[in-house]
Amino acid sequence: MHWKEWIYAVLYSFNPLLYKKVSDAPPKEMLHLMRKTLFWSFTAMILIAIPSLASMPWTLQKTLDDFDSLKFTGDVTTAQPIAIPADDPQLVIDFSDGKVYEGERMLLTKGYFYFQTPISPKKINLNMIKDPLSYRWEFSLILTLIFVLWLPSLLIYAYFVTALKYFLWLALSSLIATVLIRLILLSKMKMRKIVNICAYALIPVMILEVLTLPFNTGWLFPILDFFGFSINIVSVLLHATLACFGLISLEKEIRFEVHDRREPRY
Repeated sequence: MHWKEWIYAVLYSFNPLLYKKVSDAPPKEMLHLMRKTLFWSFTAMILIAIPSLASMPWTLQKTLDDFDSLKFTGDVTTAQPIAIPADDPQLVIDFSDGKVYEGERMLLTKGYFYFQTPISPKKINLNMIKDPLSYRWEFSLILTLIFVLWLPSLLIYAYFVTALKYFLWLALSSLIATVLIRLILLSKMKMRKIVNICAYALIPVMILEVLTLPFNTGWLFPILDFFGFSINIVSVLLHATLACFGLISLEKEIRFEVHDRREPRY
């Protein structure tokens, strides 16, 4: 699917009266549309979140101003250095007196945390962590750095969990739609058409939910938790509304076609 086709397909997904255009599409093509939309929605979400990420140190520093007292105390000792993992250490923990940095990728001692960067090794004074209020700015930078290092793993996890959520959502909604259409409309609409329309109705929901991930989504009224990601009332209602309008519109067209074929011609 080319860029132009994909953009038009996404725009048309907001108008359920146009869903009949994709009702006969191969299921493989609809899954590709969902996958491509999810990927570029995540890309757009990351770009939208950059200003919030850039301002994170100032936000954390302002949050620390609300504390009257905040200190982390503790005396930890080790009988011998701990290498994680043992065969190819990424992190070495050594609280022995007089321990100095010797080129380890990451080293945690009593007084400092050392780590390598592409330019040169860096160190962080652990007093900045033990007494955050005395080192507000430095502590905020440390937390931001930890979050940035953790972010790629979080994004990968979020992408695959979200993809699984929408796949299961599509399967369940298609099953429910098939049962209701058979019982209420007494229709013999093909399963492929139902699945395609339910999948197409998910496109606006995916865009809405993914683009709002970095923000407070309480206004979507979450009701269930799916591996850390919410299933929202607003999203469910939006999908149900779009799918219903699309299916009813397609059913009307099918019945008109059947009626036209049955009319006698003179």
